[in-house]
Amino acid sequence: MLRTVHRALAAGVLAAGLVLSGAVLQSAAACGVVGGTCPPGGGDTPTESGNTITVRVTGSFVRSGSGGTGGSTTVTVPTPCSYIASFSGKEYYDWVKSGKAAFEWYHFSHGNGPFQPTPGYESHKDDTAGHYYGGMCSSATFGSNLDAFFAFANDWFAKHGDVWVPAGGQPPVPPVPPQVLLAAAQKAMTLPEPTFDWNPKAQGAGASLVNLDTWFWLDDGVATGSVTATAGTNSVTVTATRESVSFSSPTAGGVDCNDGGTAWSRGATSACTLSFQHASDAAGAPVTSRAHWGLSWTSNGAPQGALAPVDATQVDNVRVIEVQGLVNSVG
Repeated sequence: MLRTVHRALAAGVLAAGLVLSGAVLQSAAACGVVGGTCPPGGGDTPTESGNTITVRVTGSFVRSGSGGTGGSTTVTVPTPCSYIASFSGKEYYDWVKSGKAAFEWYHFSHGNGPFQPTPGYESHKDDTAGHYYGGMCSSATFGSNLDAFFAFANDWFAKHGDVWVPAGGQPPVPPVPPQVLLAAAQKAMTLPEPTFDWNPKAQGAGASLVNLDTWFWLDDGVATGSVTATAGTNSVTVTATRESVSFSSPTAGGVDCNDGGTAWSRGATSACTLSFQHASDAAGAPVTSRAHWGLSWTSNGAPQGALAPVDATQVDNVRVIEVQGLVNSVG
């Protein structure tokens, strides 16, 4: 169930406590004001819209505009926390001076101690165009794990206060957590199709032969690659390593190969073979190559462990012909 936890802006910035509306949390210490903090910037600056954020992803396994891999792209993914507009400078000043802030803090806040207004708020007492921005967090990216969501949101609010944004200014984009960058990296990753070759190829027809072991091997030469999603000072890298490949066909069964197979050459050996039991039609017999990739990830260079493995497949047609032999004598 989606949870949106919202906190009304108040001293330091929160006064009205948690308001559950199905989950958004809103908070705030003002950026640019004495005692306040600003989210870190630098590096690749993401852009934010509503509850989504757009980040840059680069790497050898990012699909390029020409259809190949190795490039850069932008990916839009849900983000747990963002900033939303709250009081104008004048509204906040009037709210404090009216006594409503202290009343709401006392009756509704989960904070400790007496109400303390945001430092420097008096300098905006006549400003009706600039606004404070408070954080808002949604559980959409946490699925049904609400305990993890509330732990993340409470930690986020502890580190990010309200932000004063003058008229015409843009609120800062919150630091993007590793979980969001991981989702962006995985979304942008395109594993190479496992293209393959085979032998024998009968002269002229380029076809394999019935009841003869046919060697298969990958000829793409790609066994590892990565993608990196970057936003501000944070980055996540997902590395993919090809662990094995399998080949299968309806008329030849299947075989698992721990490597990419061995290219045929005189004197070489390989267990990565299929034997076709019937000749194919002119279109050929479909052969599926399925590459099995192991994934791991790092956050700002620190290893984070393995991810669920993924497969990449390719289907090609292999023509299979039958060679007739003439027996002149027996015994």
